[in-house]
Amino acid sequence: MTTVIAFIVIFGALVFFHELGHLIFAKRAGILCREFAIGFGPKVFSHKKGETTYTIRLLPIGGFVRMAGEDPEIIEIKPGYRIGLLFDKNEKVNKIILNNKEKFPN
Repeated sequence: MTTVIAFIVIFGALVFFHELGHLIFAKRAGILCREFAIGFGPKVFSHKKGETTYTIRLLPIGGFVRMAGEDPEIIEIKPGYRIGLLFDKNEKVNKIILNNKEKFPN
């Protein structure tokens, strides 16, 4: 049993310092880091400091640093692409509409 615990602790330390290296050098290069996570799956603990959210996740089998520009769900808007804008009462943009344009005909 102590061998399993020792393996988890050592592996966790390796992952932590590896991902910490990614975080430090990305921030030094001026890249926005949205999340620093140890583990995968649902969040167990999270704390936001500055622009980065630090999380510990349920499955301790790795980690990641989510940097700006790496989000697969973000749609790239190219020149000539038609979008819609919803404004609030102060004439500030409240929402950018990329999909479901039929729901917002104006």
